[in-house]
This record gives sequence, structure tokens and C-alpha cells, in this order.
Amino acid sequence: MNLGDLALHQAAIVIRIAPTAHNLREIGFAEGDEVEIIHMDLSKQTIAVRVNRTAVGMKRVDANKIKVTVL
Repeated sequence: MNLGDLALHQAAIVIRIAPTAHNLREIGFAEGDEVEIIHMDLSKQTIAVRVNRTAVGMKRVDANKIKVTVL
């Protein structure tokens, strides 16, 4: 499952980040982190994700580069 597939307020653990997604690592995503979608816009194309007590805004296409397992 990808981070972009999670429902609102569903928590998960990052298990893999696409090798080409260096920018996601730079903003704080890493394997083993707990993540949760905390907000979605009406089109559901832009989301806010909580990662390590920090809120990060991102496009769903970028969130789909992160593999997660649901808690």
C-alpha cells in the first residue's frame, strides 16, 4: 500500500521510499517512521501528512512513492 492510498487519520509505518524520491528523504521521511494523513483538499490531490510530529504538505503523486504498512 502507498501513503497516498491511506484514508484520513489512518496511521501507518513507512517500509520503503522509491530510490528516485530523494526530496522526500530531505524533508524528513525515512523507513520505520510512523505517518498519518491529517488533511486532504477537496480534490484529494494535495494532502497533509504527519511524520515524526511534523506536518508536511505534499501532492498525492509524491505520496505514492512511499510504501507503507497499516497499523
